[in-house]
Amino acid sequence: MNIIVKVEHDSNDVVPLKVNKAAAKSYYKLLNEIRKSVKLREQVKLAHLLTFSDVLEPVDEEETDETNGSLCRISSSGASDLNAMRVQEGSELAADLEKRVRWMDET
Repeated sequence: MNIIVKVEHDSNDVVPLKVNKAAAKSYYKLLNEIRKSVKLREQVKLAHLLTFSDVLEPVDEEETDETNGSLCRISSSGASDLNAMRVQEGSELAADLEKRVRWMDET
């Protein structure tokens, strides 16, 4: 028996990014220091923080791997159950076939 598990994520799923709060706070503080040192009135905005690539980082692959591993275990368990059902069904069919052959021999 072969088991193929294909995992697709909808675009409605959670975005696979998380906020690096420490980096965001550090950049915010740094930008405010720069703003004050050059006497700018403009406030630091989210758009300014998002120009730094490490403010948003990918979700840990371990979490994704753990989820995918769980899906594989569930699929494997389900396949084992289906295989047991196939064996049972095969036994019942064999018994029925033997019964019919005996009936044909008797008539």
